[in-house]
Amino acid sequence: MHIQVSTSGETVGGSRYRTLGRLGAGGMAEVDLALQNGVAGSSRLCVLKRVRRDLVARAEYVSMFFEEARISASMNHPNIVQIYEVGGDEHDCFLALEFLRGRSYAHVLTANSGKVLDYRVDLEVMLATLNGLEHAHQRRDLSGEPMRLVHRDISPPNVFVTYDGEIKVLDFGVAKTKNSQVQTEAGILKGKAEYMAPEVVAGEPFDARADLYAVGVMLWEAT
Repeated sequence: MHIQVSTSGETVGGSRYRTLGRLGAGGMAEVDLALQNGVAGSSRLCVLKRVRRDLVARAEYVSMFFEEARISASMNHPNIVQIYEVGGDEHDCFLALEFLRGRSYAHVLTANSGKVLDYRVDLEVMLATLNGLEHAHQRRDLSGEPMRLVHRDISPPNVFVTYDGEIKVLDFGVAKTKNSQVQTEAGILKGKAEYMAPEVVAGEPFDARADLYAVGVMLWEAT
């Protein structure tokens, strides 16, 4: 990926972050490379995720964003992208995440299309993804009650492989828990249809096993 790095970008979160360049944009959010300023002149690269500016005035998108922030900030696992900070308000909300040097698993598959890969690479990706999901699925709230978290969008674009060999689950933007404050409207599917469990497509109740089904589809594609 090539980005045009700026040395005089936008400041976010007071003066704690300065954007350096656009990494991408999706249906709800914009993602920028940024510099996080710390104490005593320390700094580090990070990723800022914010609600798209044309959507920030729409309450439903802001609610979805804060739902993602609430869920993501509750997790800490080597196979899940790390959240540094949740900040802002309903007019300028942001997530500060660790900057990962590498490629999505989808990019790895595309780059090696037509080649015979060592199956152990795919298995390593699947096992790491399952480890991250196990952590997410077993999360409990502050009262000790199971959160019953479901990612809902496990797929190759949302699994990241770093150049150092780390594997991270990304993007809990459509995840849900038993106490989710954002409810999906009837007839609306969130996620990628080709990785959805049958009960999800049918609009029936589902649980964490839907994420395991998605990993199964990824494994089937890999083999």
